[in-house]
Amino acid sequence: MEEYHNFPYLASVDIFVLDYLYEDKELEKERSEEIKRIICIADAIETEDIPRNICEIELRKFEHKYKVQIDRKLNAVNMRIELYRLAEKQMARVPESESNHLGQIFPWIMLGNEGFDKKYYQKTLCLPFENRFMPVPAYYHLVLAGRYVNYFQIHKT
Repeated sequence: MEEYHNFPYLASVDIFVLDYLYEDKELEKERSEEIKRIICIADAIETEDIPRNICEIELRKFEHKYKVQIDRKLNAVNMRIELYRLAEKQMARVPESESNHLGQIFPWIMLGNEGFDKKYYQKTLCLPFENRFMPVPAYYHLVLAGRYVNYFQIHKT
């Protein structure tokens, strides 16, 4: 423990995909519910926790709403992957020009978080991490404090 400064584990960097958010909170809430539904159905298909007739009804709804064609010949694992791709497309559907906010939709925005002003991410700077430099948002303190509050305090649990 002493040799590794009380941290004998591999250090890593988390990379979070951020999407543009609706300015209208109700539209964002609706999108989150849609994405939850797609993911729920996808997982239920793979675990075979959904009756075939209900599955077919849900797939038809997705096809109609999102103007896509879902291949019914896919096995359960690939069907889940295909539906997750559909969910990702819905996460990315707000264009930059229509949004002033960014957020990690799954799971943070879906849990009610509001995201961050996109200006926090427009400029970057490089900070040292282990034996290299990593680009980070210039306003990283505001981003981290907004997500983790006291992110700079060490918590041993």
